[in-house]
Amino acid sequence: MFFFYLLCLNTYYIFMDNYLTSRFGLETEGTSLAMLIMGVALALTSTFLVPVFAARYSKQSIIVGTAIVMAAASLGYVATGSEVLTYLAIVPMAVAFAIGYPTLLSTMSESVDATEQGWVMGVSVALFTSGAGIASLTGGAMMGFDIHLPFYIATAAAILAVILVGLVWRVPAIQQIAGIQSSPAE
Repeated sequence: MFFFYLLCLNTYYIFMDNYLTSRFGLETEGTSLAMLIMGVALALTSTFLVPVFAARYSKQSIIVGTAIVMAAASLGYVATGSEVLTYLAIVPMAVAFAIGYPTLLSTMSESVDATEQGWVMGVSVALFTSGAGIASLTGGAMMGFDIHLPFYIATAAAILAVILVGLVWRVPAIQQIAGIQSSPAE
């Protein structure tokens, strides 16, 4: 699930500027603005919103909600014919990722004891870079076929992450870590 969540972000992020160049003919200034928008949204969200969401919602709610927003943001990014609206579509992707990613990392960290922290964080970095590598290696061909395809793949990856949360997170130990309330019948 973590891999597909990150594959969504990596695919979106890696091809965000290529899309702007291919679709709107933007050059360095235009694609740099997109990176600036994403960076500012990530920074502000990480600083101000992560603690608010962590205090109010379960980890599962945060992860599912942010994955759904990321899927919608990826589709929204390619659905508009306006440069300005395309820039604005970057914000929900960045906000959702900035809230969801630390939630996922803390969930993974809490799943092991202190002696295994290095191992679990190493796995998380490996999954992150694997997603980036796969997106980079296949994305060029995808964009050559259809400039929207990497964003459809990003959307599908986010949806798959949500499905996997529903399927895999039924284990009581994961439910406890993720703050999921079990019904008395379970």
